[in-house]
Amino acid sequence: MWGVTPTRKLLISNLWIENERGTPRRASSVVEWANYMAKTSREVGKDVAGDLFISTVFLGIDYNFVGFGPPILYETMIFAESQIEGQWRYTSRQRAKRGHDSIVRALLAGVPVQDVYPDRRPSLTLIAGHRGVRKGQNA
Repeated sequence: MWGVTPTRKLLISNLWIENERGTPRRASSVVEWANYMAKTSREVGKDVAGDLFISTVFLGIDYNFVGFGPPILYETMIFAESQIEGQWRYTSRQRAKRGHDSIVRALLAGVPVQDVYPDRRPSLTLIAGHRGVRKGQNA
């Protein structure tokens, strides 16, 4: 009954941790992943631009649910009070850091949230549907 079912195998294959240099790898078990998530700072960037809070983190879960391509493991979100104003996801720590820094620079320069794109290449990784966010930008 408690063997490795297809559902458990899928769950474990979507769990990721980073080593001390920030390189992601699949967690070997749910316990390893849970310990990592509980004890490790997953922060890539955290800034404030006016009344907006910008946060970029390592998610620890692969958000690439389409089944092909690299894992999507990082996310930047822009918050105003308790509302999500923008959200981008990335495949690497380097892209996440570059995206975070680009977003912060644009917001500090007065670019409206709806016009902020950390990268002009089309992608499916922007989470649309939030107020002020356009579909189809970023990677």
